[in-house]
Amino acid sequence: YYRFQALWTIPWGLATWVMMAGIFHLLAIAGRPLRTGYQFEDALMVCGLAWIVPNLICMWIPETLLVPLGIMWPSWVETLRIMVIPPLWQTALVAIGLRTTHEIGRFRAVLIGLLSVIVFFVMFLAFMR
Repeated sequence: YYRFQALWTIPWGLATWVMMAGIFHLLAIAGRPLRTGYQFEDALMVCGLAWIVPNLICMWIPETLLVPLGIMWPSWVETLRIMVIPPLWQTALVAIGLRTTHEIGRFRAVLIGLLSVIVFFVMFLAFMR
């Protein structure tokens, strides 16, 4: 199973990235009379940054550099680094990014950021285990 999972991880990640950016962009421009000043590419950038930075720092670096050296941590640290910090960080990065690129309000940006975490989690559960 895990050998096949390695094959579909990259297409799954790219599809999720584009889908999430599309959702962000549509939600950010919804209800605006003039929608031409906002670019989908900006939403792609925001989504990519919000997804990669927390996962790189909280998951990839510790698992790639520290675990092979035998450095382990308590289960509460594991829960923080996988289930608490990345979703909060992703929500904040999406909110800040969309407020900057799509000029939306703080409340709407935070709601879209929370939706991003939910969409990512559902996509993760659907294709990974």
